[in-house]
Amino acid sequence: MDVSALLPRHLAIHLERVLGSEHVLCLAADWDALEAGVRSHIVDLVVVDPLVRGQDPVGTIERVRSSFPSLPVIVYTTLTPFSLQAVVRLARCGVHTVILHRIDDTPGRFLELLEGAPANVLGEQLFRSPGRFRTTRDLATAAGMNTRTLYRNLEPVGLFSARLLVVAAQLLRVHAYLHDPGRSIKDAAAKAGYATPWKLAKQMREMTGRSTEQARRELGDDELVGLLARQMRRRREEQ
Repeated sequence: MDVSALLPRHLAIHLERVLGSEHVLCLAADWDALEAGVRSHIVDLVVVDPLVRGQDPVGTIERVRSSFPSLPVIVYTTLTPFSLQAVVRLARCGVHTVILHRIDDTPGRFLELLEGAPANVLGEQLFRSPGRFRTTRDLATAAGMNTRTLYRNLEPVGLFSARLLVVAAQLLRVHAYLHDPGRSIKDAAAKAGYATPWKLAKQMREMTGRSTEQARRELGDDELVGLLARQMRRRREEQ
């Protein structure tokens, strides 16, 4: 298997170890090099972290998906409030597999996914179906660990509330659905796992200071992520 990747150094080193000598890994220096490499060489898989700095990383991934829709793309990233926005945007162009560093990337589990075996990864579940997680225990169970271990893995990246992480994922998913002008707030709430639009409205107000309709009209993806990140940091400071 030939893999093309653009990752920060620590993730690239781990991916190289996981692939071992049986697979070929080509590490791109930047987003332009990644796109050029995919266009000039036949590869089996692309692994990227959209948080790697550069000119429009998500746009580059979208162009690759548009030009090569049969080429699998895996997001391998560190879980932060800011990675939520990139993943939600990429889901619109068919990138649904998300591997979370320190949670989903144990060598055996990671290699199975890369080689095409079915995988039950927390990142994919959280970003695609946040409504399935009702409690912190649900999140820990999906990650295959107890709640104490889950918090120990979240804290190094500045996340101290698993519940707020799920809330943020749900609100970003709703916001993505509301980009469709023909979709009602009620439909978006139900699709994101909210029992009622009232529950959505309450969480949106608590986290952004806006009604759902105001968030739909006034907030871009980056603005929403910024508000959610500030709330998560503020809640930590209050503890």
